[in-house]
Amino acid sequence: LLENAHTLRQRLIQQGITRVKVSPTRIHNRLYYRVWVGPLRSDQKLGEIIDEIARITGSEPHIVEDN
Repeated sequence: LLENAHTLRQRLIQQGITRVKVSPTRIHNRLYYRVWVGPLRSDQKLGEIIDEIARITGSEPHIVEDN
């Protein structure tokens, strides 16, 4: 749900993760909302943010590299 995505976005922002956006996507004709974090500037920061997202959400985030 869009509301869930925005709630997660707000939780991440409240924890200091500021580059967060929500984007819709269709998978098998169903609408989902992805919560994106980034872009990030350093690998050290990436590790810290991954740990923080996992702590907040209880699940491991997926890393997408933009080349």
